[in-house]
Amino acid sequence: MRKITAVLLTVVMAFSLAACGSQDETDAAASTAAQTEAAETTAAEETDAGESAEQTEASQSAGNETADIVIIGGGAAGMSAAIKAAASDVRIILLEKQGFLGGASAMASTGINAGGSDLQMETEVPYTADQFYEYALSWDYGYDRIGYRVVPVREDYAYTFAYNSADAAEWIESLGVELAASSESHSLQLADKSQGGFGSVYVSALLAELEKYDNIDVRTNSPAVEITADENGAVSGVVVSGSDGEYTIDTTAVLIASGGYASADSEFYQTYAPAWDGYYSYGAAGATGDGIVMADSLGAQLLGMDAITCTTATVGEPNQAGALSVADALKGGAVLVNSEGERFVNESAGTADMMEAIKAQTDACAYLIADAATLEETEALQAVQEAGKLSEGATAEELAKALGLDAETLAGTIASVSEGIAAGADEYENETFVSDYAEGPYYGVLVKPARRIATGGIVTNGNAEVLDENDTPITGLYAAGEVTAYGAHPLSAATIFGRQAADSIVAFLGK
Repeated sequence: MRKITAVLLTVVMAFSLAACGSQDETDAAASTAAQTEAAETTAAEETDAGESAEQTEASQSAGNETADIVIIGGGAAGMSAAIKAAASDVRIILLEKQGFLGGASAMASTGINAGGSDLQMETEVPYTADQFYEYALSWDYGYDRIGYRVVPVREDYAYTFAYNSADAAEWIESLGVELAASSESHSLQLADKSQGGFGSVYVSALLAELEKYDNIDVRTNSPAVEITADENGAVSGVVVSGSDGEYTIDTTAVLIASGGYASADSEFYQTYAPAWDGYYSYGAAGATGDGIVMADSLGAQLLGMDAITCTTATVGEPNQAGALSVADALKGGAVLVNSEGERFVNESAGTADMMEAIKAQTDACAYLIADAATLEETEALQAVQEAGKLSEGATAEELAKALGLDAETLAGTIASVSEGIAAGADEYENETFVSDYAEGPYYGVLVKPARRIATGGIVTNGNAEVLDENDTPITGLYAAGEVTAYGAHPLSAATIFGRQAADSIVAFLGK
């Protein structure tokens, strides 16, 4: 029996502590730390999952292994698919490159989205599957009302998304996750939010359910590096990097559920979305675009690769996960200036407006400025200070020197802010200041938007089949979740299409 439950539940508890609040409030640094700690725990408590009893029994040295289904990725999409398919007479190998399951799904702070579920139909103003379908069809390139980037989806994809959503929501409830609905809304939240973030609660339930099936072989620390195809272009196997080197699993059905690409490296972004190269990452550490690269090599159609949703103001390193969000400071009286030392936006602007304003500045960056009172009121800035990344100056001129900005310009900007606060007429109509900025010390740090989730990716149809450039399904290849061009609502897409992929694969295999 797989020895994964204790380790994985430890991971989920860590995510639960990190996942709360709005999309800009989830602490990616804490999430990334949780992932690192979990990987270390895995190594300490059990030998590499690639050396588990089940894998050893497969006797790789005797030749390639075989499996009915190989699932690449152990987030909500991969686990939902494995659980659904396992009810049929199939052997499943689930590969996860990290040392634990959950991925970005465990980081989700909000709920899922559906139409026509029992809970929604019982509200004062029901929200139907028809409404959800029309909503999905309305997606186009751009931002939604809360600043998420969205992409259009195929009509058959929208149909599955909408009309299978109630079943997915009710299945989640059957796992023991108690949900609550609001009138005339497609959102379903935890009934008891004191349990933690939705993602951590949901992933815990998935892990418990996964343990019930002996025909699911879970292999952590086992990244897929290639999906092979036969002379006709049909899927024939998966090459895996294991602890003893690479090995091949022969299979005719592969589900790519490996997540998005918010934390991909420069080479990936130069290939697929060069305008986003060099940004920080506030997403899951495992969201590195591997599945997209493998699908692309088989001729998969890609869409909306530049559709990135960001956390607006973060401190981090280029193309690396673990950025620290300081977006709360913008709502709590901090000032933003550009590389010229000048203000350029109302610091309390919404996500989309703020992101575009920063991207329009020199080097697509800004400097967050705060005085002592603002620092004292902002935990996010205090975390940056504790990390040793917050510059300080007794005067505006000293801070400018520390940040490499023009001293005269920055001093003038801060003086103008102070005068506007005193007059009750801020130049940018910001009403969030907690002090008058009349005297130092002052603090500052370089900030950039950080890639959080990607909405574009592999194009699939309503059966979760991967399509080539001619809209023809690639035989035996399926995809679900954030690795696809899913439009919006990644956790919902992961669950709905993970389960749909399972049904499609089982039918394809004739089981």
